[in-house]
Amino acid sequence: MNKNIFLIILALSHLNLLSEDRISIATYSHFNTKPEHTNKPIILSYDRIYSDSNFYGLALFNNSFGQFSQYIYKGHKFESRFDNIHYELSYGILHGYKDEYQDRIPINTKEGFGIGAIPSIIYTRDKTQMFGVSLMGGAGLIFSYSRKI
Repeated sequence: MNKNIFLIILALSHLNLLSEDRISIATYSHFNTKPEHTNKPIILSYDRIYSDSNFYGLALFNNSFGQFSQYIYKGHKFESRFDNIHYELSYGILHGYKDEYQDRIPINTKEGFGIGAIPSIIYTRDKTQMFGVSLMGGAGLIFSYSRKI
């Protein structure tokens, strides 16, 4: 991935206007591996937590086809009956699936702007660390490690 991505995440992590922010690193795995998929499944994301149940964020990654992609989203946290488990749903604008791969996400424009929604199950290890599993539609799973900063 481009070193500019790391600089963007680093700059965003130093914005401390509200009480809780979260930075995450993730990888993904497909249900069906195809030769056209690349082997660089790293996702970096930054979330700004605005209340106990709402957050906004930005994820930067190379999609399955090696195209630099971005996901700008709003999310909502849902409590579960288990102490260390909660659910999240993020939804927003996804950009980067272009040209011959534009049909790989359900709603997408010729310019590569589409709509995304990602449900997640999050395990909170302690007050600052979390592990998550998210569903990429019918394509695969995202495995993440997050830290509040």
